[in-house]
Amino acid sequence: MNEQAQREACAAARDLGRRAAAAGGAAVALLALLNRAPLWLACASGAATLLALSLGARLGARALESTLELERRADPARKEQES
Repeated sequence: MNEQAQREACAAARDLGRRAAAAGGAAVALLALLNRAPLWLACASGAATLLALSLGARLGARALESTLELERRADPARKEQES
């Protein structure tokens, strides 16, 4: 995988994580409101879910970046070993 494709894959993972976190936070807040929770509690639970999912998405994107970077660095070594 070339460097440009790696950057695009990491950017796509970050975007997907942000969107999933926003959707998850909104869904939790909406479900809390549908269960007749007070507005402040629904907002707090939605915000907490958004925060947790955002952190998870960031960790996942960073793990993907580091894995792709290690793979890119290992490729020349593999080519030399195969020769």
